[in-house]
Amino acid sequence: MRNKELSVKTIFSRLEKETKHARFLFSLLLVVIVFIIDHLLGRQIRTSILLMLPVVIASWYGSTRTGIFLCFVISVIWIIYYMSFINADSFETNNWWNFGIVIISCLIVSTTVGNFKKAYLFEENAADTDKLTGLSNLRGFYEKLTEESRRAK
Repeated sequence: MRNKELSVKTIFSRLEKETKHARFLFSLLLVVIVFIIDHLLGRQIRTSILLMLPVVIASWYGSTRTGIFLCFVISVIWIIYYMSFINADSFETNNWWNFGIVIISCLIVSTTVGNFKKAYLFEENAADTDKLTGLSNLRGFYEKLTEESRRAK
């Protein structure tokens, strides 16, 4: 169990160090992998819910606009995939319904994660600064002191 926690922490810490373009490409790679898995599993099992993971990564480590852009990329891939690999004549109403639900869900998740990140960053900053003066409080002072002492060594 401990190894799984470390590997997930390693992935997320690695994502924090990467550039925005690399994070977007990683999210796009995850989208392609989900569509490949979806294709390999056939029509009985759909993996569309897994498309939320790359949207969350793009929205958290990029921005809300990056997540929304990824939603539109997913929609284009979805239409191309279903028109190419599944008979275009049998593209029924329920396929359009599924398409709409997935895209709307992606947009909602992207916006929610982006807003949550803004709130998180605001609260993180508020924990280290005095609201009235805008100066560092005791916690912020000790964090900066520790950082500077590490840097001085």
